[in-house]
Amino acid sequence: MKARRNLFFISFLPLIICQFAYSQSDLQLFGFVQARLQKSNTNISMIADLPTPVGMQKLTFYDVPSDFISSNAQQLNLFLRKELSPSLTTWINFEFVNSYSSDKTWGSFSLEEAWLNYQYSDAVNVKVGLLIPRFNHLNEIKNRMPILPYITRPLIYESTLANTVDQTNYVPERAFLQISGNVPVSKFTLDYSVFAGHAERSFINSKVSGGMETATDSVTFKTFGGRVGVSYEGMWIGCSGSIDKDNQMATLKEIVPRKRFGIDVGINNLYGFFLDGEYVGVSLSPTKTTQDIDKIFCYGTCGYNITEQIYVYGTASFMRDKASNSLKEGMRGYNCGAGYKPIESVVVKAEYATYSGKSTFLLATAPTQPALTTHWSLKADIFQVAISVLF
Repeated sequence: MKARRNLFFISFLPLIICQFAYSQSDLQLFGFVQARLQKSNTNISMIADLPTPVGMQKLTFYDVPSDFISSNAQQLNLFLRKELSPSLTTWINFEFVNSYSSDKTWGSFSLEEAWLNYQYSDAVNVKVGLLIPRFNHLNEIKNRMPILPYITRPLIYESTLANTVDQTNYVPERAFLQISGNVPVSKFTLDYSVFAGHAERSFINSKVSGGMETATDSVTFKTFGGRVGVSYEGMWIGCSGSIDKDNQMATLKEIVPRKRFGIDVGINNLYGFFLDGEYVGVSLSPTKTTQDIDKIFCYGTCGYNITEQIYVYGTASFMRDKASNSLKEGMRGYNCGAGYKPIESVVVKAEYATYSGKSTFLLATAPTQPALTTHWSLKADIFQVAISVLF
């Protein structure tokens, strides 16, 4: 009897597999590449006032000018999407940055997203796996370059600057669970999302040690957060928040509770104008210092669609990190640019960006010596052209 049941199952297994495969959609493979040509002129310096018997002298720690012209594949993303059923969709996102080459140690390559989404209704979506959480407006769509006007995105979202700006300070990078949805109310749409995510990247194990494999979250605490918003005919406003902990073992010898708060506003198209702005405030609560080490970042973009093919925009941004000697008084950035779409899947972009910052602080050089009054400064002017191709 058992043998007959096995024979029956084996006979119908191919039919069951074919029926399951037939119910799925075809695998969608698409992506984009953005290549750029850049002319950069920057200078970063740190110079201290050194008292000597003959008067005040200048002690130069570094004064580094750079002037170059360079081109690279700024970013390439490869997306895979498949509808497993009417309510189940899977998504994978591979990201290559700065002309990635492993043998030349250029750029970086990462698996940015790999998740499964269950859609119960428009009001309830459950996403599980490796995902970028919704925080403010830009975080979740920062890697969709063809639909963004920028060549260089606002600093906390720019992948090519990940080794220069510690973006984990300002936005949650990864999550493993997110519940979100949209609820129409009259002419308005209310949206929400809540997520649970990993600890910041400094807590993720990068080598096999202590019985832990690489990419293992080495702590028990996690990141929790979400966003609520309302939209109306292409206009939106939202607020976001998250709680986690910041790894300050290298400086304060402690792990510091952290709260992030964000506000985002925008307009898609109002008489040809488009607007986008965000604020992120980061509050930290150390126990081993009374120093204020909070951080903020904000930006605002205003643009105008001259035609359906041509647009122009300007962006202003500000970043301040009170825990950093160089950024405790803030850094300002201004960008202006334009874009041209010869066809729907191609955007030609041009942009000028300038960043500047100055800071004065006391620098301790030796236990028995007085601290030196030190001046830090940054000035950068960047001209860029780029082409973004959706394929």
